[in-house]
Amino acid sequence: MVLPCPSSMECHAVRQFAASRIVRKLSRRSSQTGSVAGMHSRPALSVDSLPAPFEPTRTAVLLVRVAYLAICAASVQALRSGLAGRPEWCYLRAAGSDAAAMLGPDQPMFGYLPGVFGILRGLLSGGEVTGLVVLTACNGAAAMRLMQMICRGLPGVFVEPPAKLRPWLHVLCAVTLVPAIRNSQLVVPSMLLVVYGLRANRSLVRAALLAIAVVLKTLPAVLLGLLLVRGDVRTVRTALLVLAATSYALAALALGWHQAWYAHLDWPAQVSAHEPTAALRGAFVPSLNDNQSIVAVAVRVAPWWLAPALPGLRYALLATLTFLTVAATWRHRHELDCTSTLPVWLAYTVLAAPFCRYYYVPLLLPGLAYELSQRAGGGRLVLGAVATVLVCLARCDVALIALASGAFVLAWRRLRSQSTMQSGLTRTSASPAQPKEALRRAEHPAMVPTAARPSVNPLHSADLP
Repeated sequence: MVLPCPSSMECHAVRQFAASRIVRKLSRRSSQTGSVAGMHSRPALSVDSLPAPFEPTRTAVLLVRVAYLAICAASVQALRSGLAGRPEWCYLRAAGSDAAAMLGPDQPMFGYLPGVFGILRGLLSGGEVTGLVVLTACNGAAAMRLMQMICRGLPGVFVEPPAKLRPWLHVLCAVTLVPAIRNSQLVVPSMLLVVYGLRANRSLVRAALLAIAVVLKTLPAVLLGLLLVRGDVRTVRTALLVLAATSYALAALALGWHQAWYAHLDWPAQVSAHEPTAALRGAFVPSLNDNQSIVAVAVRVAPWWLAPALPGLRYALLATLTFLTVAATWRHRHELDCTSTLPVWLAYTVLAAPFCRYYYVPLLLPGLAYELSQRAGGGRLVLGAVATVLVCLARCDVALIALASGAFVLAWRRLRSQSTMQSGLTRTSASPAQPKEALRRAEHPAMVPTAARPSVNPLHSADLP
């Protein structure tokens, strides 16, 4: 007997019916297995449920272009204002041409090692216009590269943000980096060298890049403490040796070998002369009014009856911040990268610095980008982004302190929560299904009854021949 051949529609219906029955049977088995194991059943993934790849829209492309154009415009403005005799460029020009006149406790050369004189002397060797062009080009290129690395993610240094968030991160980075470019500051190239230094695999290269970054700006020296907590003593020791040799050699090019030696010896005294609390003793502090650090703001606004206690409060605050930073990163010291620990150390750098300005906000960019990536769409992060823009535009003391404090608190709480989760997962994986009584007996063998203890025959011991 020959059966009639079914049509294609009938075959398709039969196949759909069989497939549906198989899917229902498998889902029933998975739900039963999940209920036995104490787990919730998960629906099967389909092609439609998978997230679609991010396709840049016109808005995203426009935001990225605006970010790059803002950096270019800031570079052009820095060049034009420098040619017109802007005070910031005149300050760097004086440091490079007549470095000896910039040394002394009554001079505003605070925050730089004497080795920066040699760098500025090299920039001005081909003329003031050429030096200004080279400095502006380096600042602009470093800002663009740093923005790309933050927005695209860098393994070991920056976490990769979500694709839909990258255009907004470009705008945030541009708004933050523009003030540093306009003021011809060296904080952006220093930050870029820090990133490449933390990324380097060889200890000597890492130490050399960090040393050059500290010569450009002394604030990244705090990150040597991060390496010390992580146990990288070799890199810290090498970085200190390279820093001393590099700073002395560069200072000798501008001051001479003999004067460069005494410039480094007198540098701690110059730094202490710019200490904000020195104004409480009636001393003249040249950088007090331009200082936006916590201590300087407290000295300017504190009442007379609280002024004698400010030095003690300053050291107490510094000790508290140091303890919280080290304690939060101690459990993460064995990680292969410093993605999670870098934001809290950079925020600590801004809060603990005796001298701070609004163009130091790029130091908070890794932390802000990380928090935005972890909590995309949160109202608190939108508020943080708006606060960052206001700091860069309004240049308010309280806004800068609030932004740095918020970045520190967010990074610290995230590290503590990660440490708690890791410790909980470690305990769970060690004994997932043991009751509390079994755990106590395993930790204290004396609690096990004598009859339940396994008897050991010395004749059958494995230690005997």
